Amino acid sequence: MKTRIVALLLTWFFGLIGLNNFYLNENKAGMTKFIIFFVSIPLSFIVIGLVGFAALAVCALLDFVKIATMTDEEFNKLYNK
Repeated sequence: MKTRIVALLLTWFFGLIGLNNFYLNENKAGMTKFIIFFVSIPLSFIVIGLVGFAALAVCALLDFVKIATMTDEEFNKLYNK
């Protein structure tokens, strides 16, 4: 059974690479973030990689706020099927 606390901690510490999405069975979003993260590493020497990191940071922040503002009932309905 998935818990909000674990989801929030994964989002806070590993949201840039999408581990929270894998935990919540959102595998397409997790894989997309994972690929963008590792493509942005070598591209960070030019500006485009920094844009990728910024986009991932915004996504992680939005995920964190979404999970933090859910009630336990909403979280269980959505992720504990």
